[in-house]
Amino acid sequence: MKKAVALALLTVMAVVWVPAFAKSVPSKTTQAMAGVAAISADGGAALKEDFGIRLPEETEQANKALEQLSKFVNEQGLAPARFFAEQVQQDIASLLPDDANLDEFGIQEMAPMVLEGYEEAYGDVTATFQFATQYADGQQLVALVGLVTGQDAQGNPVIEWIAVKAEAEGGAVKVHFPQDLLARLNGQDAMIAILSDGSAA
Repeated sequence: MKKAVALALLTVMAVVWVPAFAKSVPSKTTQAMAGVAAISADGGAALKEDFGIRLPEETEQANKALEQLSKFVNEQGLAPARFFAEQVQQDIASLLPDDANLDEFGIQEMAPMVLEGYEEAYGDVTATFQFATQYADGQQLVALVGLVTGQDAQGNPVIEWIAVKAEAEGGAVKVHFPQDLLARLNGQDAMIAILSDGSAA
């Protein structure tokens, strides 16, 4: 019963975010409503069956990362994008139009991610993610990929966040992974979050 209630609450949290509430606490996607629909190598290389990107069951590290982000938003009263390091914010801004205001962006989707079997010959890769949130074509998006590098003294994960180009297509999110990032993610604990303006449903 508790699990069903938690699922319902997460679902509600994922759909009520609007621009006027851009500083809301982000929600982590329930795995029953998220997954990777397609993967392709940008250069056309054939991908072997052992290469894949998936969104596994929730992890303690992802839950703690969400707690840290939620605490920042609630206590500081700032937009979720301001949680990230200054350099990451600059990287986010570089992937958006010049007039984009990060204080009007929110995070509706955040989930653990596993990438396995990547080979250098694949080059850059594009993956299409399906989430509970439906993103509008042309909506301003940036994917944030988190690479877990350790733990702090309180047992919280230390995460290196990397801003990655993303775009909405047919409600889904196409994320463009560069080769150097894919090599680092290969077999490592990671997570993904989608930063977006307020036009998602």
